[in-house]
Order: sequence, then C-alpha cells, then structure tokens
Amino acid sequence: MTKIKKISDKALKIIVTVAVACALGVAVAGGAYAIWAPKTDAAMNIEIGVDNENPSLKYQIFLPLDSSGAVIDGTFSLVEGKKGYAGANYVLAGGLDVALVASLALVGWENGVTVTQLMVPETFKYTINGGEKTLPVTAIIADARYREFYFRNNRTITAINLPKTVTMVADGVFSFMSELREVNIAGATTDVPIHIAKNAFVGCDKLESITAPGGREIAEAN
Repeated sequence: MTKIKKISDKALKIIVTVAVACALGVAVAGGAYAIWAPKTDAAMNIEIGVDNENPSLKYQIFLPLDSSGAVIDGTFSLVEGKKGYAGANYVLAGGLDVALVASLALVGWENGVTVTQLMVPETFKYTINGGEKTLPVTAIIADARYREFYFRNNRTITAINLPKTVTMVADGVFSFMSELREVNIAGATTDVPIHIAKNAFVGCDKLESITAPGGREIAEAN
C-alpha cells in the first residue's frame, strides 16, 4: 500500500507501507471500482458492481481534452429528456472534429449535496457534437468557467475514489473540503503514476492520508 500521510496544509510526505487488505472498503475488480460488503450469514464477502451503484456519477461535470491534456473549447447544450451537465451535449468550438478528443477531465459537480462519496469513473459515455463517445477520465482540473461547480469548500464529501486512469490532480481542486477524510487511489505498481499537486488538498483539515492499496506510485505534480 502506498500511503501519503498528511503533514500540513502545504505539503504531503510519501510513506510506503505494507498492509493486509481489509475486507471492508473499496477494491478494484475487472477494471472498475467495486464495493465490498460482508454477508451476515456467512464468513465471506459479496461484490457489488458500481456501474449501477455510483450515485455521484450523475452530478459530475467533465470537459474534453486533446492528446496533450489541454481542454478543448466548446459549450454545453441541454439534451431533451436528460438532466444537467452529465446528460448535456458538448459542442466543440469552431466546428472542431470529435477525433481531436482523447480523454476527459473532471472539473466539478452539480447539485450533489446529498452524496458523501465521490467516485470518479475510469470511463464516461460523453455526448459530444451530438454523438456519444466513451472516453477515459484522466485528470481532475479547475476551469474558471465552471467555478460555481468546484469541489473547493465542499462540506458534504467524506471520501474520494480515483481510478487508475486518472494521472493528474491539479492544484487546489479538492481544497478546503471540511468533511473529507479519505482518498483512495486505484491501480497497481505497473500502472502509470498519478501526479498530485502539492496544494491539491490544502485546507482539508480532517484528511489524514491518501492511499493507493494496490501500490500505485504517487508523485508530486510539477
């Protein structure tokens, strides 16, 4: 298990420890998050897939990225029969080709006040230029155009789960979240390292550690 213990609001110290995986908690199976819960009538665990058990997903707001990781400019338009940004159509500016879109960045969430666990998906079916495209989620960033949806100063989220596809957590994106207590990062030692900005979690006074149970490398972003 890779663990980052909180030293202060300004810096995190990376400490590598070895631990036995708990029966309770969040695990990764088949390339997707899974929630493990104990059966009351037997000494075993049951697995519940979160494709249908991720209540935070419908509130998450994503922006398209090109192959260099830069946001591709555009605007959202509502889709009939769907609610909010999660179901909206993103129209690329200047008639840009959808082929330019390589991945997605999470920039915030919309009206998720009843959800306490933020579970970022590995992939998301995104409506772009009128068509659907399943894309990997590779970054958590801030974009001033969506300032009102920032996670900064959130008072309800207690846990964040990041998938192995996310390789960048930008500066200040999860700052001053008063109830945040744990951050779990999926991935193994063979997966691409995740880079976390020094102040990504600044001001999260209840956050004790950031852990990568599978041993994935956690590095500080430049």
